[in-house]
Amino acid sequence: MDISEIYKLTDEEKKKYMHLFDYKEQLLIVCSLKDKNKFKDFGIIPDEIYKKTLDIPKDMTIGVELEAEGKYATSIRTIGKILDGWTVKEDTTLDDGVEITSPIMHMTEDDRYELATVCKVMQELGLEIKETCGGHIHIGADYFGKNYKAWENFYRINNEGEEIIYKMVNKVNEEPRFIMTVAAISSEYEISQMFENGEVTIETEEDFNRLMERMQNTRNRGVNVKNIKENGINTIEFRMPNGTIDIKVIRENIRLFSQIMKVSKQMSYNSKYKKHEFEILKKHDLTEREKVESLLNLLFDKEEEKDIYRKRWDSVKDVKLFEMIKAENPTFKRGDYSMREQTAFTIEETHAEDRIKLINMIKRIIGSLENENYRN
Repeated sequence: MDISEIYKLTDEEKKKYMHLFDYKEQLLIVCSLKDKNKFKDFGIIPDEIYKKTLDIPKDMTIGVELEAEGKYATSIRTIGKILDGWTVKEDTTLDDGVEITSPIMHMTEDDRYELATVCKVMQELGLEIKETCGGHIHIGADYFGKNYKAWENFYRINNEGEEIIYKMVNKVNEEPRFIMTVAAISSEYEISQMFENGEVTIETEEDFNRLMERMQNTRNRGVNVKNIKENGINTIEFRMPNGTIDIKVIRENIRLFSQIMKVSKQMSYNSKYKKHEFEILKKHDLTEREKVESLLNLLFDKEEEKDIYRKRWDSVKDVKLFEMIKAENPTFKRGDYSMREQTAFTIEETHAEDRIKLINMIKRIIGSLENENYRN
């Protein structure tokens, strides 16, 4: 029996003839079954990292696009499903590829389990990530709604940290793919400075619509807002990451992008929240490393979380990502920033030595006074 014919059979008939096929073909047949326990019964166990929560706000929705290529991509498209609610279709930007899109998720344990399972199935089928594949993540724009201050904060954070964010969205040692054709930068607008100078404001719905029109000239931006008020999708699409079916990388990207939106909204409600960290991020006399730290301090409180993205950035920090396409108005100092950092750290160490000397001097004075009081 040909594998292309078996999909036409009932689930019972599929199970009956499954032994006639090799492992990957059997897995394709399992994908077509309606049984919700089908992958567990077949021995597909996703990475248990799915059990860890992601601290996503309850009113935030998430969508994920998984793009891959390989021998069985066409077969997956023929089946048209992996799990209920997950859309399987051809992606014309890929050679012999497939795009698998999640349903709307809230990152509950069930959602996380499904995402991890789909990644595992794609890996088991031998699907591969090529240079043209993207790892796009959607977050529902309803999370901001008409909170225009949150939108302003969001644009400013992204604009100020854009280049380093591109270097933080892939696994360690994986360079950002060439971005201009599929995930172009938005910072040629220098939107943060326009807000700072009062050239751009979002105080009314008319202001918001005008800004959206300006930013919606193409969907192929690192941050794509063309879906807002279009096709009923209404999402902010983050197109910066390379393609991946590594659940750990995907989870960390969801966490990063959701935090940018979460902090943007929290700052809109409380003018003092993260104010100091935000002001530092907006400075342009920082080295790239200082800019990284300012962004991470704004987004995260736990050092172990910061370290995830710090290590990603550090592994590709020497990649000349923006120099070719945006030589003017960088948001941090370019050039040999490592030398400036070395000087800065030397100064900092000197100050630290001075503080130690001062502390020791104060201790000696206090000790002398205590001895004098004791004698008296």
